[in-house]
Amino acid sequence: KLGRYMKQFGKPDLIFHQGVFDYFYLSSFLSECFDIPVYFIEHSSFLHEDNFPCANPFDTEFDQRAFVKKAVKRYAVTDSYVGKMVDLFNVPFEKCPNVLPQDFFIDPDSFVKEEHFFKFINIAILDPNKNQEMLIRAFASKFKDKSKYYFRIVGDGQLENSLKRTARDLG
Repeated sequence: KLGRYMKQFGKPDLIFHQGVFDYFYLSSFLSECFDIPVYFIEHSSFLHEDNFPCANPFDTEFDQRAFVKKAVKRYAVTDSYVGKMVDLFNVPFEKCPNVLPQDFFIDPDSFVKEEHFFKFINIAILDPNKNQEMLIRAFASKFKDKSKYYFRIVGDGQLENSLKRTARDLG
């Protein structure tokens, strides 16, 4: 899917990655191979409940800590998450109670790197906790008549068909 997207629209201008456990290896690969900046937000219920999906969440073949540290900006959804993230990664995090920082919607043109297009990609599991429906609705509301903005969600999960319908219905 992403290969077809990049052939048609070019590489994304930024990757907004949700959750250290979801597809971070894909975001890391794309960021490194294509020099795409990553903005990272964490709001996993695993962290809230100290209920990691494995005994050591960082004991994988991929380096999640390095991925998070390389992010241009790092966000967490609550003050307690900010504290947990700073403790886990030893880098600064900002509080962002929404899926996207509000300044993105206040001045979206400040994020446009190229003269003609801004390509936004969200990589995450497609479930209610990630709230991609709100993201789709926000983009449709703000950018529906602005042809220089492209938006793509990469992932799979229980909401895939529902999110496709929402995107199709909103144009």
